[in-house]
Formats: sequence, C-alpha cells, structure tokens
Amino acid sequence: MKKALKALFLQPLIGYSICIRETLFPITGNDEEELETDFLPVLLDHFPTTTSVKNLYHFAQVSYRRQFARFDYGVDINLDMYGYPMPPKYEVENVKMRVALFVGQNDFLSTVEDVAILKHNLPNVVQHLVIPRRKMNHVDFVLGLHMNEYLFPYIFGVLKTYESENVFSVSHPHNGRVR
Repeated sequence: MKKALKALFLQPLIGYSICIRETLFPITGNDEEELETDFLPVLLDHFPTTTSVKNLYHFAQVSYRRQFARFDYGVDINLDMYGYPMPPKYEVENVKMRVALFVGQNDFLSTVEDVAILKHNLPNVVQHLVIPRRKMNHVDFVLGLHMNEYLFPYIFGVLKTYESENVFSVSHPHNGRVR
C-alpha cells in the first residue's frame, strides 16, 4: 500500500497537489515557495515515521479541550494512572530553563495565540518572536528553503547571547556533571 501511494504521490502534478496542497498545507499552513518539490520523495520515504498515532491523538485532545494536559486514557485508566478522572495539566510554570519561542504567522499547529499563552505561563522566556515573514508555517521551521534568512539569524542570536555561559552543562543525578 505504501509503495502504491508513493508511486501515485511522486507523479509531478498529482503528487504535489494531493500530498502537499490537499493534505499538508490545510493542517500546517500554506507556503509553497518554501517547500522544494524535489523534496517530496524524501518526505514520503520517512512519512509517517515522524510521530506516533498516540502522539497525534494527544495533539487532538489538547486542541479539542484547549488544555495542555497529559494524555487522556479515559476515566478508569486516568484514575489508576493519575489519581484523577481527567488528566492533569502540565505545570509549565515549573519549567526553570531558559526558553526561546519562535512562531510563524501562518502556522496552524502552533498558532501565534497559543504560543502567546505558553509565553505567559512559562517563567523564563528569553525571547518570543513572531517571525516577520507572513507565510511562515509549521513545516517551514524544519523544511523551509530559506530559513537561513528567516529563522536561523534569530536562533543564532539567542545562542550567541548565552554562549559565554555554560548552559549546556547539566548535573547528572548519578555521575555528577555531564557535558
């Protein structure tokens, strides 16, 4: 089945139209200029291995309930696992590490509004940036052709700000410091 779908999707007009325009962009945001058509075979070779069905289901739960909470297994299992009928919310206010948040204006998965809520709840946001490029979508962060112009300078700026600090050194509970 996967071979048949890949053969269909690799047809120049059909593949890009079905796989990208009709399947990917309605979920992630449309930005055809940033997604190289030659990349489609590579994408199909690895799809859908980038996540699990459970992870997609959890994303749907979070989106539907509008709460960033642990996975909902149903009342009986939730009671057994969490001690509550509903899964507990993630306590992002307890995150102590520095966080930089970057969001695209055309990102349907991590919207500008959702990232603003996250920023409000995280205690140590060192940068929150809505990428100026209006078409920046969720896929562009990983597969965009021109991220060296639109995204990387901001990431490098954050890294440069903290490069003199040893922020990548962590304490390991069994061995002391780990680099």
